Amino acid sequence: KERRVEVCEEIHTPGIFREALADVLFERFHIPSLAFVYIPVVSLYPLRLSSSRVVDLGFGEARVFPVYEGVGLPHAAAGSHAHGTHNIHKQLAEQLYVDKDQRRLLDDIITRACFVDPSPSPSDEVPSVAYPLSSIVGQQGEG
Repeated sequence: KERRVEVCEEIHTPGIFREALADVLFERFHIPSLAFVYIPVVSLYPLRLSSSRVVDLGFGEARVFPVYEGVGLPHAAAGSHAHGTHNIHKQLAEQLYVDKDQRRLLDDIITRACFVDPSPSPSDEVPSVAYPLSSIVGQQGEG
């Protein structure tokens, strides 16, 4: 009853879902307050930024979502179905000649390579990771 609730939602969450969720939380759980916040806005909190362009790299598409002074601007968002992680996986697998057993390594590579810190400190070191995939790339380059 004393906990405030913040719901992180997608850009296109239907209003009827939002209303139903609010009714349940207020009526059943008696919460004192509720905030609905777009996921791109929440992603800026740990970086201490209030304005930025957030790139959401989803499975099926990639979207650029502008945030200005803590307010998401969904009408100005742009997306591309050609640049989702599904297509990135496909392109990497074709270029690196990866078989189905090694596809989970692509997830790991994409996850580690796609976060960009706008203000890295000199003490932050990028960890070196030995991927089994590197031997495959070396073999392709030799032939």
